[in-house]
Amino acid sequence: MTPEITIEALGSGDRAAMLDLDQSAFAFDGRDLDPEAETTRIEWDRSWAARRDGRLGGIYVVFSFGLTVPARAQTLATISPVAGLSWVAVHPDHRRRGVLSAMIRHHFDDIHEGGRGEAVSCLFASEPAIYGRFGYGLSTESVCLTLPSRSALRALPEPGDVSTCFEAVDQARHGEIVRAVYAASCLQRPGHTLRPASHLDRQLEDLPARRPAGAESLKILVAERRGESTGYALLRRTASWGKVSPEGSLRVVDLHATDPPSAHALWRRALDFDL
Repeated sequence: MTPEITIEALGSGDRAAMLDLDQSAFAFDGRDLDPEAETTRIEWDRSWAARRDGRLGGIYVVFSFGLTVPARAQTLATISPVAGLSWVAVHPDHRRRGVLSAMIRHHFDDIHEGGRGEAVSCLFASEPAIYGRFGYGLSTESVCLTLPSRSALRALPEPGDVSTCFEAVDQARHGEIVRAVYAASCLQRPGHTLRPASHLDRQLEDLPARRPAGAESLKILVAERRGESTGYALLRRTASWGKVSPEGSLRVVDLHATDPPSAHALWRRALDFDL
């Protein structure tokens, strides 16, 4: 007989078990991870476990995202609720036993009957071929650009009077700036994913365990015009020496602006660091 698969709710007391199953599925080093810090974004009323014959076989969580869709009003976009599927993991002992299929079926039933108005389920798939079986399709592709320092930018017809400030990230001071700029910039771009405030706040946390080897602490560039914050860029520099000269690099973690002059000013500063 095939063991019965049941789906049940997870709670905040299951943090350690979630991380342990996730580590078993994805083989990351979890020895120095703080279960509470790593699960601060979790919406516990949307977190689920699959048990097979009474044993924990899989987990999945849902984040309450938004998706900007074209609008008829003066703004370019409006926000539609979206179910952000994440933390999907099946323990190696339970693979190819129907655990994932049971969790996805439960997920679809839950958003259909949940009354949240979510017409779309989205995820960042590490293995797209798996999720295509359940009806997911490609919505966008990622692009990674590596640019030399001092790369030229196209001139703007109206550059605007934008200043930038470079600082170490302070969550208390910069959190409101990031949330406000991010929300305003998303509404200018249909098809953008609106992240919950908890995700933006976590992005400003500079946990050593998430810092790339050799990289500095998280920094922020804030763009301003007439005292108003109009853009931000989160970035890290990594110092490195070649045989005879420095070969440092800078990684832009996140960059958003409310207008082209502010975006232009942020990219100009990011490309102008001495590395």
